[in-house]
Amino acid sequence: MNNSDENREKVAAAGGVELLLAAIDGHGDVLGVQEQAFGALKSIVVSNGADQQEVAEAGGISQEQTAAQRREMVQAAMARFSSNEKIQELGWMVLDRT
Repeated sequence: MNNSDENREKVAAAGGVELLLAAIDGHGDVLGVQEQAFGALKSIVVSNGADQQEVAEAGGISQEQTAAQRREMVQAAMARFSSNEKIQELGWMVLDRT
């Protein structure tokens, strides 16, 4: 396991995925928050194959629950910022891995 993998697991174990989803949901009209939260979420979920399940489990939630939450919140944010290319690109990266 490399340092990047370890950091993803630490972020997930500390509740990072839930905090990022809360930021996406709670600051839905703030483009900068959306871009940063999407970028961080992408870094966690767009990992090497099986790491996604390990990261989800390290956060104390099932991979299925995390995926459902991500899809719902990411789709809502993408709809709010439908003309923003960065949000659309990062959103599709997250959705493709859920």
